Amino acid sequence: MHLYSIFLATAILPCASAFYPYSPPVTSSAPRGKRSASYTWFGGEVDHGDSSGPPSLNIRRVAPRVGTDDIHPHIRNVQEANRITRKYRGRGIAGPSVNGEDALVGAEQSIQQGTPVKRANTYPIVTAVKPTFTNSMAVDQDGTDFSYFSVVKFGSKGKTLYMLIDTGSASTWMMADTCTTAACKVHNTFGESDSDTLDISDTPWSVAYGTGNVSGVIAKDTVAFAGFSIPLSFGLGSSVSDDFRSYPIDGILGLGRPQSNSLKTPTIMETLVSEKLIKKNLFAVNLQRNSDGSNDGVVTFGDWDKSRFDGDLSWIDNVSKDGLWEIPVSDVAVDSNAGKFVGKTAIIDTGTSMVLLPPNDAAKIHSLFPQMKQDGESFQLLCSSTQSILFTLGGATYAIPPKDYLGRSIDGQYCASNIIGRQTFGKDQWLIGDIFLKNVYSVFDLDKNLVGK
Repeated sequence: MHLYSIFLATAILPCASAFYPYSPPVTSSAPRGKRSASYTWFGGEVDHGDSSGPPSLNIRRVAPRVGTDDIHPHIRNVQEANRITRKYRGRGIAGPSVNGEDALVGAEQSIQQGTPVKRANTYPIVTAVKPTFTNSMAVDQDGTDFSYFSVVKFGSKGKTLYMLIDTGSASTWMMADTCTTAACKVHNTFGESDSDTLDISDTPWSVAYGTGNVSGVIAKDTVAFAGFSIPLSFGLGSSVSDDFRSYPIDGILGLGRPQSNSLKTPTIMETLVSEKLIKKNLFAVNLQRNSDGSNDGVVTFGDWDKSRFDGDLSWIDNVSKDGLWEIPVSDVAVDSNAGKFVGKTAIIDTGTSMVLLPPNDAAKIHSLFPQMKQDGESFQLLCSSTQSILFTLGGATYAIPPKDYLGRSIDGQYCASNIIGRQTFGKDQWLIGDIFLKNVYSVFDLDKNLVGK
């Protein structure tokens, strides 16, 4: 099993490495061609159509959705850490016990008294350019690089749902129209009225999330994405934890390894292979950074798009025994200041916004900066920081620039760090999310699970 990774524009590379800089089309010298970008509010249809010239900003306001843009950075970080911890505990993967509610209370108490803590607001979508490469689907985001998701059509009537791209799990599920919990009331749902071909079973299904969960039954219907239309079994959630009120997604599109599928039904990738719709059992992910303006996020199935990088692919062995995508970490440095880490591994998860490390490891990385502050599991760095955080994986070094590891301003001088001191797995296992993946073109290859050699 291998995880292929091509680093984008900020890599520090040895001469023999096959990891190469990447220039988005919007910043390269090549002609731009046709592209489009639009801001759309959840609940309306997303138009990925092409248009010539500069991107147009088509704003359509519909029913408000719950979001996170105005949440205090400390609260936002703890909410994300709680969600990820519950996600993996629900899969039965061992790790330390964390009381998420206590963590939230602690974060709230640490905020200056009298400062309002907003927990909800409307949530916009930044729509990605329609991809032209075969078997690809656009990856949209929320405009803050916090959530990445794709438009997927379900059932005979093509009901639009916004599905989180998740390499941390192979389970696909969405909110059911029979769901009456608070999270379902602010999201698109799916049910019998949306499709004449929906087959709802009596088989119960659930995913535990610590203080909450998602539960319902297993259903089956046609799912359309990336030019495919396949039969797929998925979870139909009739009860959904309030955690999902903070995210602009209607469900999860599971792209993890088959061992991570709680449904115990064929996964998306297994179905594409069995239907002979893809030539290779792999998929490629390229997440966009909103501030770059290229809006070219994409997932490609069965192949990789060579136009997005130069040179040849190199790979890193996947060392996970839990159905994850896990690779060895050689070290982490801040510019020339090495952390001298030994024996660490990184779990790569597109469904995680930030980087979650055991507390001591997170503190060690932040101590490599000249000035930092710590508040429990949250950290603050100077907003004026210019250093890059360098991750060495598989012999190549990848840089995370300040615009990715720095979150929102706390007081005008210090910004919240997007690296959190939360142990999600073992003491030597790190969870690496989108602040890293925005800098990398990655290909996840499942062939060894299926073919063997």
